[in-house]
Amino acid sequence: MQSTTAQPSTSQNGDEITAEQFNQIYHERNVIVLDCRSKGDPIKRANRFFCSVRLPALLQRRLMGGSMRLGTVPDLKDLNNPPDQCPEVLLIPGESESDEQLSTALARNLKTNGYRHFVLAEPVKTLLLQFPTLRDATDENWNTTTTFQMNAMTGGAQAIAQTGPLLNLNQLRLEGEDQGGKQRAEFPVKLTSFLYLGNAETAKNRDILKKHSISHVINVTSNLPNAFEDDPTMRYLRISVDDNSSHNLTKFFPEAISFIEDARQNETACLVHCLAGISRSVTICLAYLMKTEMCNLDSAYEWVQKRNASIAPNFHFMGQLTDYEKMLGLNSNRVGTYPSSAPRSPSCAIEAATVSQHGLEI
Repeated sequence: MQSTTAQPSTSQNGDEITAEQFNQIYHERNVIVLDCRSKGDPIKRANRFFCSVRLPALLQRRLMGGSMRLGTVPDLKDLNNPPDQCPEVLLIPGESESDEQLSTALARNLKTNGYRHFVLAEPVKTLLLQFPTLRDATDENWNTTTTFQMNAMTGGAQAIAQTGPLLNLNQLRLEGEDQGGKQRAEFPVKLTSFLYLGNAETAKNRDILKKHSISHVINVTSNLPNAFEDDPTMRYLRISVDDNSSHNLTKFFPEAISFIEDARQNETACLVHCLAGISRSVTICLAYLMKTEMCNLDSAYEWVQKRNASIAPNFHFMGQLTDYEKMLGLNSNRVGTYPSSAPRSPSCAIEAATVSQHGLEI
């Protein structure tokens, strides 16, 4: 007898489906399974792409705000295919409060970007009782969570799981959010009265450096030259890293912060630059603001982004900053949560005073 399982409607995205419908779609269609549970019974990955999802609070916030597209994640690049070749997404919602908030953020992102997706409406236990062949029998104690463990000594965010394919987040970036029509700032970007964010072009323009009284330059690249290194009035600090997951910027934070402080104390200014001025140099600037103003990563990020909407630090640098935030003992949203209200303006010393002791200007 042929199955009479009701087919879920494809007229609208985000349809809730039963365990039976999940099983049928899983076996008959080109699918990606996104599991938002932080724990629970494992599901067989078979030949379908399966990944579990956990995001630090800041990334989840960008996901909810629409500035992080799932299609930018290398392992989910098939979501950028034409509609007739694009896989469907089976979303397994979280079972705890924080997991539910993550799955809500994912569902909204999927719907906003027009990805065809379905949400399992029944518990995974029910699914596995009805269809035991979906259970991953290779490891009964397997935890479905792909967590991003923040550890400054090991280089920041590391995806850790017992088995199965993981999301490749090495090149994930936080794209600039909608700034209400505000144009992206031109370099150099003034972050404080003595701290500027720049790119390669800024660093080799003597007129710009002179105009802003820049005497200190932090070169956050492994290959760009220090343009005016022979000038005795210029001081340089090279942080030789590339923009990828293999480099740990955390170990350079103390030296970079001291270098910027030296410029401030000498009543000059410091330029922090990399190649494009959106990732490595931004990471150093964020670390400086977090340390000297004792503000959390969320607040520091908003402060910099308001002045330059194009900032896009890669995921692993954000993981290192999250780790640094914990090291400093700063308050932050829990991993996997999302505030119910709209994002707040920075609440740290950056916005608490018109001009702080470090010269931050509103």
